[in-house]
Amino acid sequence: MKKSWLYLLLALMVSGKISAQAETFDIYQYTAPKEWVKQAGSGTMAFTLSDDKKNTFAMIVLYSSRKSEGSAQKDFDKSWDIVSKSTGITTAPQMQAPETDKGWTSLTGVTTYVADKATAAIVLSSFTGSGKCGTVLVSFNDAGYQAAIEAFLNSLDLNANAAPVTTQNNNTTTTTTTASSTAGGISYTVPRGWTETKNANGSVSIASPLLECRENSYYTIHYLGSSVYNGSLQEYAANLHKSYFYEGANAPTQYMSGDKNISKGYDNDGREYLSFATSAHLFDKDRCYHYGMVYLLRTGDQMAVFLVELRPVNSNKEGIPGWGNFLSDCNALRSAWSRFLSAVKFNKPGKPLGTLPEELFGNWESRVILGATYFGFIDSRIMERYHFMEDGRYQSQKMLAGNNYGKYQVTGNKLTITDASGKSSSYRFRLESVFEYGSWKRELTLLDANGKEVTLRYDGE
Repeated sequence: MKKSWLYLLLALMVSGKISAQAETFDIYQYTAPKEWVKQAGSGTMAFTLSDDKKNTFAMIVLYSSRKSEGSAQKDFDKSWDIVSKSTGITTAPQMQAPETDKGWTSLTGVTTYVADKATAAIVLSSFTGSGKCGTVLVSFNDAGYQAAIEAFLNSLDLNANAAPVTTQNNNTTTTTTTASSTAGGISYTVPRGWTETKNANGSVSIASPLLECRENSYYTIHYLGSSVYNGSLQEYAANLHKSYFYEGANAPTQYMSGDKNISKGYDNDGREYLSFATSAHLFDKDRCYHYGMVYLLRTGDQMAVFLVELRPVNSNKEGIPGWGNFLSDCNALRSAWSRFLSAVKFNKPGKPLGTLPEELFGNWESRVILGATYFGFIDSRIMERYHFMEDGRYQSQKMLAGNNYGKYQVTGNKLTITDASGKSSSYRFRLESVFEYGSWKRELTLLDANGKEVTLRYDGE
């Protein structure tokens, strides 16, 4: 299936020919691009190639087929919604003219985004036929990949009679859904485009599609169950992290105990939480860099246990797929994880502890970074500053604006601020202590009714 949109995106024509044995996945038959890395995911088949020295990459992802929504346009819209939510790309695609080939109607949308300071193209094609819909995603940031991409697409054929990709046996049941689900004392919603697997031991694994983070990686949320626990969350998380994410007690690549990133506090619903992670490390078993995070969520004495894990795409890679905290380095992952947590509900919740008003006392400020080096910040400028006083009064100051005085009130995890004119604004808030770079700091995140977040750092009394 030749795609004319390649000529709209690439000015450079590179001749080349790729020959290999035909392969199949779900409804697709194709010739895999030679020397590209092949990665089978939950409901996806991906091919990637990159050059770290040139900072270039390309990927092709086949999504398992699904039931058609009834029209080619509706199928494309749903496919784009799945991809945009999993990648974090919100720019509307430029639509190409519909194409029909062998009973399949295809619609293609094209847009661009910035990845690692380079402009990249993302191209999504949906195929509608025989009551089914297939989806193919292509993304690249260099014209040199044109020959391989075009050869792959020219080799692509669709078979409406092929069996869909599913996983179901005596040990696991795998589905792709966005509906609510329950397991081990909680209910939750699977992120759109992710695949849920319920295991025989009661645990749940929820695997991502290919996310366009650095190195274009896969991630998995593991839910291990809930139990009654009144002890130290930090001690529990540290032991669990060592059990799951160390390669071995004698391995030279095990995570270092001093290289920690910890966040703890109360979320927007007043529930206590703690996350525990370390930096990436190279594992001997697959020559890949791995990340892992333990996340504990507690309400009353009921605690739920989650793991978030990076599943590497490429082996024998010198580069690390992200710097620092892997969760904050990937917009698509952070967005899916935040939505997942907000939907988690305990079947028998205890009373949330919430935040005490006195925990807000003092000065808080947000800053904009004006410059940075590899090793740290050069300069920053205060954007907002709040001073919450013990008697319920507050003072706020915004850049290019004067002081604003008023009163504030804390009820559970709701903050209401009333300024001197009598105008009130309400926020849900999250208060947390963060350990990184060898020291603790405190953060206060305000969430308004429109979903806008402002994060403030504690700056003393």
